[in-house]
Amino acid sequence: MRAYQYSTLPSPTHTRLLELQPAEDATAELRCRIHHADIHDANAPLFDAISYTWGGEDFSRTISIDDETNEPSQMSITTNLFDAMSRFRRRVTARYLWADAVCINQKDGAEKSTHIALMTDIYRTAAKVLVWLGQS
Repeated sequence: MRAYQYSTLPSPTHTRLLELQPAEDATAELRCRIHHADIHDANAPLFDAISYTWGGEDFSRTISIDDETNEPSQMSITTNLFDAMSRFRRRVTARYLWADAVCINQKDGAEKSTHIALMTDIYRTAAKVLVWLGQS
């Protein structure tokens, strides 16, 4: 499967939101869609932001992503983010999430700088902030 390729965000107030697909089985593959959303738009989807520790630079877990091209791809993420997403995934309905490691193109310095300035608004706009400290 190909690696996920970020597309350019339409404006400085846009971010990416993960639409985490539901699964009855807690061990099922993590499947997502990525959407662009203006966080100041009242019609943007309600989302929850995840606050978590990255847990090191071990990007040994993967998520499957269906993007706007409808071509499946995958992205490597840390074990801690994988565990958080697994825990916060719903069984029946999709959940919109914002997680910095996925929603910000970490290889694009300009985008990272823009998002650092936007993070207060992202967390303020979130319906909930979900905190993940790791597996107990």
